[in-house]
Amino acid sequence: MPLRLLEVTVPADAVDRLQELLDAEPSITDVSRLATSGDEVLFRVVLPAESTEALTDRLVDEFESADCFRIVLLAVEASLPPPDEAKDEPEESEESDESRGPRRIGRHELYEDIAHASEVTPVYVVMVGLSAVVAAVGLIRSDVAIIIGAMVIAPLLGPNVALALACTLGDLKLARRSLVAIGAGVGTAFLVAVALGAALQVDPDTPEIMARTGARMGDVFLALAAGTAGSLSFTS
Repeated sequence: MPLRLLEVTVPADAVDRLQELLDAEPSITDVSRLATSGDEVLFRVVLPAESTEALTDRLVDEFESADCFRIVLLAVEASLPPPDEAKDEPEESEESDESRGPRRIGRHELYEDIAHASEVTPVYVVMVGLSAVVAAVGLIRSDVAIIIGAMVIAPLLGPNVALALACTLGDLKLARRSLVAIGAGVGTAFLVAVALGAALQVDPDTPEIMARTGARMGDVFLALAAGTAGSLSFTS
């Protein structure tokens, strides 16, 4: 799992408490205190990506009411010298790490990565329209490669993943934005499909069209497998 850099700003009178919280996190690889101005103190903390959520939650619970409190999360491209991965930790902590399940990035980072995908922008609408054109050509020609090309463009994937995240977090605002984006995308694709269907000669008996007129249990399992793979790719 890659590293993350946390830049934590707290009031000067909260430095001791912050140091206690940082000392209690065994996965931290480096902590540095930078020069301060006024009543604010800035700490830079390097730790594995899967540990950022727990530490961030503890810091927010402790310092959320402070006026100057802020956390900035940055991805670490490289760290020299490399962090020592083989730390001597108690066996209990290793067992607890395994019991927590697969490693993933923090939900705050995941939210920032996915939330922008739920925005309806001109580029998003154009991408949906272009993917609909590509898919339509592939269906009319009964060419699987072209249809896969339309799936690779996949403009609706972002809003759907954002909606799944919103349901997981119980975030109604993100859910509404995602539903609006999905509705705009589906509406755009529908209008493009109707226009192409009216302008072109379409044979409903084309194999690629016929193959998509019905769904079986195998298709359901395929969708579940693809969705699981997509969620793992985002969260890891």
